[in-house]
Amino acid sequence: MKTSVVISTYNGERYIIEELESLLHQSRLPDEVLLFDDQSTDNTVSLVKNFIEENALSNWSIQVNAVNKGWKRNFMEGIKEATGDIVFIADQDDIWVEDKVSIMSDIIERTSSVNVLVSNYTAFYDNGKTYVGPGKNDDSLEPKKFGSDLFNTMYPGCTYCVRKEFFDLCFKYWEEDFPHDAFLWKNAVQSNSAFSINKSLVRWRKHEDSAFATSSRETKNLKDKTKWIDYALRSIEALKAYSADNNLTNNLELIKRTSEWCRRRLKFYKSKKFFDWFTLVRYIDCYSRKKQFIGELYLVYFSRHTKK
Repeated sequence: MKTSVVISTYNGERYIIEELESLLHQSRLPDEVLLFDDQSTDNTVSLVKNFIEENALSNWSIQVNAVNKGWKRNFMEGIKEATGDIVFIADQDDIWVEDKVSIMSDIIERTSSVNVLVSNYTAFYDNGKTYVGPGKNDDSLEPKKFGSDLFNTMYPGCTYCVRKEFFDLCFKYWEEDFPHDAFLWKNAVQSNSAFSINKSLVRWRKHEDSAFATSSRETKNLKDKTKWIDYALRSIEALKAYSADNNLTNNLELIKRTSEWCRRRLKFYKSKKFFDWFTLVRYIDCYSRKKQFIGELYLVYFSRHTKK
C-alpha cells in the first residue's frame, strides 16, 4: 500500500529540518511527503525547498497556501490531497522514531479493521524533561472504545496514521473548525476501527507557542468555553450524521448524553445559578478530569473574563 505524510507548516524554521531528517531516515520510506505552508513569514519555505533539492526528493513537495487557512483547515485539506492508501499526519517540530512508518503501515496493511491507528509518544521539553504517554508501553495493539468522555482524545495528531479510504468517507461531515485528530477519532471509535500501538514512535515537542498549547489556553475563560461547547454540539451532530449514514446504532445513548451534558453546561453559563451547576454532577463522567466539574464554578463566578 502507498504511504503519504502530510505536514502543516507555519513559521517553523527553528525545528523543521529535524522533523524532515527523521522522515528521510525512516526504515520504510514514505511514498510521498506533502508539506502545506500556511503563509509563513520566516524562512520555513526556503529551508524546506533547499532540503528537498539537496536530497533529490522528487516525491516530496511544499505548497504555499494562497491565504492563511489556520492549522485545522490546512491539515484536513492537505490530507484530502494525499494520494496514499495510508496517510501519516506530522507536525513541523517533532521527531519520528526510524521505524514509525514501517510499524504502523504494517499494522494497517494486515488488519482490515483498523482505520485510525495511533501510537504512544515521548513528550520532551526544552529543559530536558521527558515522559512517555498516554498509555502502557508494551508494544501491544489495543482497540480503543467509545467512552463517556468523548472529547478526551488523549493522542495528539502527530501520532496518527489514517486509512485514506476512511478519511474520504468522513470528510463530508467535517466543518472548518473541527480539529483533524479529534474529528477522525470520534468517527473511528464509533465504528470500532480506532486502535493504538502501545509503543512510543514519535518524540513530541512540548512548548508554549505550539498550536496545541495555544488552543488549550483559549478555553480558559467563559466566552471561549461557550464557543467550545458550540463546537462540541456541532461535532456531536456530525457524529450522529456519520452514524446514521453508515448504519451505526451503537453508542447512541452515550452520544445523546454527551449532548445533554453540553447543553446543561451552556444553561449554567447563562443562568449563573448554583442549582444549574449542581445538576451537572450527574454528568461528571463526561469530564476528562473531575476537577473540571469544580472548575465550572470558578469559570462562572470568579473568572476575570466572566462578564465579557
